[in-house]
Amino acid sequence: MISVVPNFGGATPSTQMADLKTRCKEAKPLGMIHTESGEIMVIYDTLGCYITKHGAPSRKNGFIHWEAKVTSFAHRGSHALLFSSEFIEIRHLSTGRLDQVIEGSDIRLLLHANMKSNSSDDTLLVAMRGTKDDKDGVSDKIMELVQTSEIGAMRTPMTGTPMEGLWDEWDM
Repeated sequence: MISVVPNFGGATPSTQMADLKTRCKEAKPLGMIHTESGEIMVIYDTLGCYITKHGAPSRKNGFIHWEAKVTSFAHRGSHALLFSSEFIEIRHLSTGRLDQVIEGSDIRLLLHANMKSNSSDDTLLVAMRGTKDDKDGVSDKIMELVQTSEIGAMRTPMTGTPMEGLWDEWDM
């Protein structure tokens, strides 16, 4: 038996669902990601949408439109990384919110190790066009994408307050 997702048979008829159905027919499916809320995000090359475990669309707002045409994707923690030739879009899985964009030229996902664990520690290698482009050829940059976090004010472990006198020896 072949199943098609999203399954619009049980969806409430509306202009949003009709628009989603049309866009899904025109788009290329790339894969699916389970979200923390139990929904499944279906990744297409031009959009994403949420479905239930039975395949029915689960959100009335229809779909999320990507900034560029996606060629591949990776799942890391609570984020989906969407790769196109000019951008890497980093989107929050539960909301679809665009959290970060990495720009480049001729971007390609090279390695997406350990696809089942979705750990932020798994290797994720990306290539993009380098700066050299002369008679000897063109160059590529190969990078590992690593999750980072914002650095806040330094705090002492015991008190949770800013360190007193940290910069006193510097005459500023």
